[in-house]
Amino acid sequence: MAGGVLTRLAEEDEHVRCAEELARHILENPTTAVRALVQVRRAMIVDGSTRYTAVAPAFDWATSSEAKAAVAARARGNNA
Repeated sequence: MAGGVLTRLAEEDEHVRCAEELARHILENPTTAVRALVQVRRAMIVDGSTRYTAVAPAFDWATSSEAKAAVAARARGNNA
């Protein structure tokens, strides 16, 4: 666990086993502690996103024609 976030790389055919292993690891902790950590992490995400949207205008990848063009170019193999 790094910074309160669980991370693990797994082979394609091993992802379910690894996810279950992580779940068992989480279940070794007191339920109230896990819930408190989840609440804190969610609050940190909200706080962080609030700060960033205050600095930069909201950007919507789904409606931006520039973003759509960049994604389409990348899909075609162009890095334009």
